[in-house]
Amino acid sequence: VSGGLHGVGISVVNALSEWLEVEIRREGKEWTQRYEHGVPTAPLTATGITKKTGTIIRFKPDAAIFEETVFSFDTLSNRLRELAFLNRGLKIVIEDERDGRAHTFLYKGGIIEFIKHLNQNKTPVHPKVLFFEGKKDNIEVEVALQYNDGYQESLFSFANNINTREGGTHLTGFRAALTGQISSYAQAQGYLKTFKGAVTGDDVREGLTAVVSVRIPDPQFEGQTKAKLGNSEVKGLVQQIVNDRLAEAFEEDPTTARKIVDKCVRAAQAREAARKARELTRKGGGTTRGCRPSWPIARSATRSSGSSSSSRVTPRAAPPSRGETGRRRPSCLSAARSSTRRRRATTRCSRTRRSGSSSRPWAPASAPRSSTSPSSATTRSSS
Repeated sequence: VSGGLHGVGISVVNALSEWLEVEIRREGKEWTQRYEHGVPTAPLTATGITKKTGTIIRFKPDAAIFEETVFSFDTLSNRLRELAFLNRGLKIVIEDERDGRAHTFLYKGGIIEFIKHLNQNKTPVHPKVLFFEGKKDNIEVEVALQYNDGYQESLFSFANNINTREGGTHLTGFRAALTGQISSYAQAQGYLKTFKGAVTGDDVREGLTAVVSVRIPDPQFEGQTKAKLGNSEVKGLVQQIVNDRLAEAFEEDPTTARKIVDKCVRAAQAREAARKARELTRKGGGTTRGCRPSWPIARSATRSSGSSSSSRVTPRAAPPSRGETGRRRPSCLSAARSSTRRRRATTRCSRTRRSGSSSRPWAPASAPRSSTSPSSATTRSSS
């Protein structure tokens, strides 16, 4: 299988190279051709006889197009190591003639050794790497996984040796099968008796290191970068293979199954405890004792003009209800009513005095208590 879809890759490399040489070994003959700035200098020519097969491409990036034409040995080594993991038994050699560095990659265990490489600085929960593979309708599926004592997920998916960084249908099928199988096993074995919640996908993926690789005759990618696989038939196939193989692995090795399920259940319990703590903090934040209300209290004021008196109550803002703070709110109406009652009592007293002075002329006139007229009254109340 190939990751190329349209043959555009070699054409682009040729167009952006100062020169490019092609060497092809096929059907017992060796063919060569050279290009300069995208233009062939000679036709394809048979240069010899060979029993080998394969293609060699040599090219030099055009310095007039690229600002930097220096290749990174580490970047190339990481990519070639990745290819060696995905194709077990394939030997890849990289040599740097600039400084003499060289690497040889050969992994007979395939993606099982890929998992060990990813977890080399971590503590695995179970020593054995779980590996599943299957094939149907010329679609090959390989899955390897192992849990560690960390909390981060390291999940890599590939389609025809291309790293699908955004996932796709193969990754969706794997996650659905893994979550469903672990949740069913935990329910059947009684791990959820004391836990009322359920095991979710986030709980299952905590501390998971996994690699999902599929090979498809006709891959369909979303976007030119090939970062996401879109073949719908791959989801069901991956989900079926993982479901069946994981159930068999749990039956054959119950010790590993218990360690995996126990970690996932503890992750679910921790998630639920964190949720309850957040809810308790939010509920308790509004009923803290010792906090005085911040709303203003209504004020009443009277203004006098001649012999008339008036009162005005101006509340600045409506106080919150009793349920919002858990305390009885101060009554602005009670303050206003008290002010009104005092004002009415003062007015009645003034009327009584005026009526009494007309019926009893011998009574000495009482001196006013203040410089204001007896008929006017000023009432102030504050709350």
